[in-house]
Amino acid sequence: MMFSSKKGIVDDKTKLLNQNQSFSASSVSSDDKLAKVQSQVGELKNTMNDTIDKAIGRGVALDILDDKSNNLQQQSLIFKDRTTKLKRKQCQKKWGIIVCIAITIACVIAILAAIIKARS
Repeated sequence: MMFSSKKGIVDDKTKLLNQNQSFSASSVSSDDKLAKVQSQVGELKNTMNDTIDKAIGRGVALDILDDKSNNLQQQSLIFKDRTTKLKRKQCQKKWGIIVCIAITIACVIAILAAIIKARS
C-alpha cells in the first residue's frame, strides 16, 4: 500500500509540474497573443484616424465646392439679369433708329408732296 501512495504522490507532483509548465507556456503564449492583439488594435486605430482625417478633408472640400457652386449660381443670375437688360436696351435702340428713319422718310415725303403741290 505504501508503494501505491508514494506513486500517487509522485503522480500528483508530476501533474502539478505539468500544469505549471503548461500555465507558464500558456502565459507566454497569451502574452504573445495579447501583444499581437494590441498591435492590431494600434494599427486599426491608425487606420481609423487616417480614414477620419480623409473624411474630414473631403467634407471641407465638399463645403468649398458647395460655396463655389452657390457663388456660380448667383453670378449666373446676375448675368441673366444683365443680358436681359442689355437685350431690351439694344431692342429699344434698334426701334429708336427705325422710328427716326421712318420719321425722316415721312418728312421727306411730306416736303416732296408740298413742293409738288406748290408747283402745280
